[in-house]
Amino acid sequence: MPALPTNLVRVGSTYKYRSRIPTDLLPFCAPKREITELLRTKSLTEARRPLPAVQLKYHQEWADLRAALNAKRRFERGLPISAIHGSCMSSTFP
Repeated sequence: MPALPTNLVRVGSTYKYRSRIPTDLLPFCAPKREITELLRTKSLTEARRPLPAVQLKYHQEWADLRAALNAKRRFERGLPISAIHGSCMSSTFP
């Protein structure tokens, strides 16, 4: 059987994406320590196709959360609102 790509796990006969939540974001995601998403396929070939998009989705969510946290810290330090990038202004701060 071929080796599975990183973050691809076979559960029974179906595949899912599985990844640990980055350590610096664990306090904001508690009690979760990892995320999973079913890929709804029994075929390894079919499971590999959406994997890059799923990985990108979660990495982008983590980057957005980090940006929001940085914006919150800047705001708390009294920096002017213009110092906070526009994309962070619309985010909900944790």
